[in-house]
This record gives sequence, C-alpha cells and structure tokens, in this order.
Amino acid sequence: PNGIYANAGVSDAFVVDNKPPDAPTIDSVNGQPVPIGTAIVGPNFTLGGTGEGKAEARGYVDGSQEVSDTVTAGGNYTLSFSGLSDGEHTIAVTIFDGIHESASSEIQVVVDTVKPTVEVISPVDGTTIPTKTPTFRARMDDVGSGLDSYTLSVAENTYTMAYNPADKTASFTLPPGAALGQGQTYTAVFKAMDKA
Repeated sequence: PNGIYANAGVSDAFVVDNKPPDAPTIDSVNGQPVPIGTAIVGPNFTLGGTGEGKAEARGYVDGSQEVSDTVTAGGNYTLSFSGLSDGEHTIAVTIFDGIHESASSEIQVVVDTVKPTVEVISPVDGTTIPTKTPTFRARMDDVGSGLDSYTLSVAENTYTMAYNPADKTASFTLPPGAALGQGQTYTAVFKAMDKA
C-alpha cells in the first residue's frame, strides 16, 4: 500500500568453476599417429586430438596462437596449421573452457619443403668405363629433415646404395651377377629421398 513494495527480489543463478580443464591429447598428424620424436611435415598440416567437450581448442606455433577449433561434444578437435616456414617448430595445444585455460600439450615438428641434392661423382656422364661391374658414387645431401633413402637404377634394376654421412656420399658396386654388357650404353639414375 501507499506505493511501497515490501517483498521485491531478483534471483541470480550462477556456477562456480575454479578448475582448469585437463590438458588435451595430441593423437594424430595429418591423420597418422603422432610419431615418437619429431614429426616431419609440410608447411600445411592438421593435428587431431581430444579435450573437454564443447570447449575451445587453441593451437600455438612457437608460442604464438595461430588457430582454434570448438571441441565436439564427444571430445574431439581438429586444428589446421598453414604457412609454416622451413625448420623446427614447437606446436602446442591448450583447451579454454571460457574461464580457464588448460596446461598445454606439445609436439615438435620439422617443416621440410626443400628437395635433396644429388651430384654424380662416378661414372662421369658421357665417359667410357673399363669394367662391367663399376662402382657408382654420388654426393647426396638434405638440409631439411635429412635423407631417408638412397637408390641407384641401372639396366632395369634398382639398388639401395650405402651412405657415408661423414662425406655425404652414396656408393654401390654392381655384383658379378649384374655385370653390364660389352659395348652397350647405359643410363644410371641416382635418387635421394628425404624424410618429408
């Protein structure tokens, strides 16, 4: 009465959250299980893992946030990175629930976009050799992820070459059973593959 309200009130519902989400897992790189050690990738790649459902997954490259994704209700996220420079990088993932950010999970990656180099030592192109079982030698190097395989193809056969990291040379001597024919012309193909 008289314009005075004796029983006025407002209700206010709220939730207490003082616990950061658990650190996420990083389970895959480009759809493949995360390797032990360093992952070799191109400048564009995708990480997959798990985290708190419906939270935000944040992806960092060398400490700077680059990408984010909403974790599914089932707890899965996908983060796509692009444009990384060649070399080694630390990739970190955290989960943000709107209040707290989790501890990070990290992996190391090496971006490699540079092809290996191959320089033939012997036989020299265009020369005549005095043996049917020559030794083939080439200098092979890779400045990115490192070499993974070294092969020689000649006379329709492919061989794995022995590699000496000290002088960065690969060599292979034809066995007697694969001797080349007298007076015939052959083309030798030296191939180096890196780990990327």
